Amino acid sequence: MDNQIAVENTGNKTYVWLVSIVAAVGGFVFGFDTGIISGAMPSLEEYFSMDAEQLGFSVAIVFIGCILGALTGGFFSDRYGRKRVLIGTAILFCMSAILTAIPQSVGAFNFARFVGGLAIGVSMPISGIYLAEVAPARIRGRVVTMNQLAITFGILISYVAGWYFGGIGTEQWQLASSWRWMFGSEAVPAAFFIFVLFFIPESPRWLIKQGEYDRAYAILAKVDGAHQAHAEVEEIKKTIAEEEVSVLQLFHPGIRVAMIIGVFLCLFDQITGINIVIYYIQKILLDLDFSKEQARQGMVWLGVSNFVTTIIALFVLDRIGRKPLLMFCPLGMALAMFVIGWDFYSDIMSSKIVLAAIVAYCFFYALGVGPGILLVLSEIFPTRIRGKAVGACTIFMWVSCYFVSKYFPELLEWSQAWTFWSLTCTSLLLFLFVWRVIPETKGRTLEEIERYWRRK
Repeated sequence: MDNQIAVENTGNKTYVWLVSIVAAVGGFVFGFDTGIISGAMPSLEEYFSMDAEQLGFSVAIVFIGCILGALTGGFFSDRYGRKRVLIGTAILFCMSAILTAIPQSVGAFNFARFVGGLAIGVSMPISGIYLAEVAPARIRGRVVTMNQLAITFGILISYVAGWYFGGIGTEQWQLASSWRWMFGSEAVPAAFFIFVLFFIPESPRWLIKQGEYDRAYAILAKVDGAHQAHAEVEEIKKTIAEEEVSVLQLFHPGIRVAMIIGVFLCLFDQITGINIVIYYIQKILLDLDFSKEQARQGMVWLGVSNFVTTIIALFVLDRIGRKPLLMFCPLGMALAMFVIGWDFYSDIMSSKIVLAAIVAYCFFYALGVGPGILLVLSEIFPTRIRGKAVGACTIFMWVSCYFVSKYFPELLEWSQAWTFWSLTCTSLLLFLFVWRVIPETKGRTLEEIERYWRRK
């Protein structure tokens, strides 16, 4: 009896976490899709005889798909629901895994990467939105960060797959087939994602927007208790009733400020260099005179650090807050990038120090910038247009991803040291931006955050 009363008053935390884990499987597939190119790159580059420009385009074409996915994903999620759209992205992930494992030409490979980009562009913001709309305010930071944790775990497993397939067989097999097995192995988690998505509920806030109040109440009662569910349904209904169903609302006073913040956060997420490290880690280490085996091991160590640090972030975001982590972690990223650039310039540091700097950069990103930006994006927009707003912001993220990833090999040929020193500068700019502009959202309901922007 006491347990039943507790659930009615506080909700079923086990249910919340199970739903969150299922939804975060999409983050795992996204992370695997993101990281697998790093392990495959040396063999892929040699197999297709790519120059720096061709390699950059094959890495970056995924972001053209991401841009298209971001342009359409918000519309589809607001119209058809978060759950159905996530199922569609899981199917695209599975298709991409199969198509990247079988190409006989660079063009066919690039098309398969484009399909994967479509899935990433839709799923990345929608997964965060779904988790934010299901989770109670008191633990929303930890629940949404589950998605980032799943992404980093996917990256780690993709690195392990790259290390394993890149170190077995003859040199001829490694050149012709190892990268095919790396990409094809993504089909397993993608198929599992399709299956488990049928067992999670739709977003209660989206259901209320559609007028399905009873279904939304039933979900919220499981999540936050029956007593709280009544109040939350009424608050969400009131908030939605005051909103206009128009993309033009993105440019209204107050919301316009949130849009500017969202756009700049998405730009900084990429121009500070995370995808350069994630995608090109083996190439960077090989250029620093690491052996092939050392480069593969360094790639795995990076993945381990990224994953473990995200676990730490899971517990500190709702305690320390979003702003302190988003403000001070870029300082550590800037220092790490300076050290890497200095070694390229002077060539006087040991390989262990350089690898430590790369791992430290990833530590600071995974502790604050990575999960913090995704969390703030999922919190600062009104319910009815949240999908459109986050989709619009992430377009800027994917555009910057494309240019950073495409031109990084050519920038390395121009100046290795100054390439990394420029990333030092952008990390410092992120610190200044957060310090001066970003408000704290810790502990506020989504409706309270919306009213804050209206007052602004």
